[in-house]
Order: sequence, then structure tokens, then C-alpha cells
Amino acid sequence: MKEPEVEEIVREYIEENYLSKNNGWKYPYNQKKFMEFVLTKYIETGIEELDQEKLSKLLTLKYGALRDAKEKLRSADSIRSKFIEFQKFLYDEVSLA
Repeated sequence: MKEPEVEEIVREYIEENYLSKNNGWKYPYNQKKFMEFVLTKYIETGIEELDQEKLSKLLTLKYGALRDAKEKLRSADSIRSKFIEFQKFLYDEVSLA
């Protein structure tokens, strides 16, 4: 039997621990909703969705325009830092699981 790939393990972990329960999230509501959106895209597409270069695309997909995303999520620097912080949190969690 072939061992599951790391990406598949991460996807399962995300679905079980975050999308269903939102355990451990200490983000304001709008940021939490954006992170849920990012995780859903990650599950659909794969690890490249967590690439920082995709952040603008993800914001536009979710909010229609970067201006609208900034209204909901604060400044561009704040959005980027939360995105990076979330990636670290997620991968620390998965590595401990």
C-alpha cells in the first residue's frame, strides 16, 4: 500500500481540524473567513495556493477587488503578515500532529 503524500495529509488535517471546527484560530471574524477561504482553495488546488505570490489573486477572488479586501481586512501589510503568520501556525500544527 502506498503511503499518503504529505500534501494529502495536510489537506485531511485542515478539513478535520480547521474547516469543521475552527479550533485554535485567534483571528477577527473577517480574517478568519478569509483564512477559511484560503484553506478551501488549498484543498481544491494544492499547496501552491499558500504561496505568498497568490495572495492578491485570492483576495480578488474572495472580495472582488483589492480595495474591498482592504476595507474588510485592514491594510495590505496587515493582510500579508496575517497570511504569513497563518502559514506558520498551520505548518507548526501539522508537524506536531
